[in-house]
Amino acid sequence: MRTDAWARFWHAPVAPHPVAAGRILLGVFLFGYLLTFWPAVELRFSRQGVYRPVFVPDYAPAPPLAWARYLRLFAARESVAAGESAALVGRGLFALFLHHWFLHLGAVRSAHDSLVLVCLAALTLGRLDGAWALAGRPAATVSAWPARVLALQSAALYFGAGIWKLPVPAWRSGEAIAGFLIGPDAGAPARWIASLGFPPSFYLVASWGVIAFELLMGPALFWRRTRRVAVALGVLFHVSIAVVLTLPEFLVAIALYPAFFAERPVHS
Repeated sequence: MRTDAWARFWHAPVAPHPVAAGRILLGVFLFGYLLTFWPAVELRFSRQGVYRPVFVPDYAPAPPLAWARYLRLFAARESVAAGESAALVGRGLFALFLHHWFLHLGAVRSAHDSLVLVCLAALTLGRLDGAWALAGRPAATVSAWPARVLALQSAALYFGAGIWKLPVPAWRSGEAIAGFLIGPDAGAPARWIASLGFPPSFYLVASWGVIAFELLMGPALFWRRTRRVAVALGVLFHVSIAVVLTLPEFLVAIALYPAFFAERPVHS
């Protein structure tokens, strides 16, 4: 019985649309994210730049090859977002992003870039073109396992962030949030909030609110009754961070939300 339940959890036939929605959202995120690399491709990814390989020897290419790989990465993102040539192009996108991660991103942007790698691995090893694809084979159902991987990764992301903050004195006192509003990443909205002169109790409540949100987000996303509210709160949370603290990188977490809506087998 347990083996059957385990098999159903990972391989139940589900509608292809949640995975397709995650594919499209990831493609939209990567469009903006990869554009931020444009002014510094040679600096970050060529042998004439300042880069930091992670876990591998120095293998940075010459600037022309660095540009070629970056442009191929950008083109592969476009094809995967559109659902074209899913098996070949999707795995090529994963390999290209992994190349850039080992060369530089793993040293300076590890958290959200690692999340992108998990998303790409799950999406490109599954069926990308089951729905909403410009080219592909529409499918009535797909295997649930890519959606399960993304859902579990999303829950682990939030829970891990909350657990990490719990013992940190600055988070327990609210000083961390107060510091973010005047720190180097603070945008104009953050500085405006800081200028309002809220008492320490405001930051204390806000800090514990963030911790509670992160600890409860995973269960709320898995539970059908709270899922839509959790998604709305998650979108608000990440958009607020992107605007107030000018940290848009974790908008990628939104691309994982559709995976939670693939919980039901579809019977034709």
